[in-house]
Amino acid sequence: MTVGWVEQQPAAAPAPGVAGFAEGYSPGVKIFKWANLAAADDGAWLPVSGFTEASMAIMLEGGGAFGDSTVSMQCAFEYGTPTKTYIQQDPQGNNITARNTEEAEQFLLSAQQIRPKLTGTTGTGISVLLRLSTTRAGRQG
Repeated sequence: MTVGWVEQQPAAAPAPGVAGFAEGYSPGVKIFKWANLAAADDGAWLPVSGFTEASMAIMLEGGGAFGDSTVSMQCAFEYGTPTKTYIQQDPQGNNITARNTEEAEQFLLSAQQIRPKLTGTTGTGISVLLRLSTTRAGRQG
């Protein structure tokens, strides 16, 4: 089953006349979530062109369990339904694949689209949170 993503809204906007940013808000930063994935689910493709940096968190929600399921991050260099997909890598060149623990990972983006893909038969309640930014996001000066 393909599971859609939802953009997470900031907790607060910057206060008028205050330097810096309120907690949960940064211009140029977007946060998306694929919630309650289960074994063998694919996340819906998320367009990411224009963003250069990403962090992701894999987490269990609502009593979820990994079971025999693993999470991989796929990327594609074309829009729509891609004809070829690749495994996203972290800055050290390690594939973000076969993850079966709650963890966070940082990586650089050059793809047009990205999504989580699950394998296995028994995982439930697995969510992936993706934070996207540009190299200028949140910087003042």
